Amino acid sequence: PSWLWVHTGVAMQVAGSFSDWATSWKQPEGNQLLAEPGGQYKGRFYRTGTVNKVALSAGLAAVSYAIAWKWPKTRKYVGVFNMSVGAGFGSAAISNVVRNPYYKP
Repeated sequence: PSWLWVHTGVAMQVAGSFSDWATSWKQPEGNQLLAEPGGQYKGRFYRTGTVNKVALSAGLAAVSYAIAWKWPKTRKYVGVFNMSVGAGFGSAAISNVVRNPYYKP
């Protein structure tokens, strides 16, 4: 039961979340939990989305470490789960880059 699985998985999850955050900044957001509810950036990814995304990523990391500490036999599965979540966030970041004209040459 190696902690390397957990550390690697959480690192990939945080990296994927960060890349999704960086490519979503001030862009139109389809997820209402991450979209700004009003003001100048209504419907775009801004402060509200940042707070919610950080809370989700940190909460997932904390729960992952708690599960891995309590049940050492699950460390590999926790790591693989976090890697999968990180891959999903990374896919969203790639999608943001492809759809956003700001990134076109």
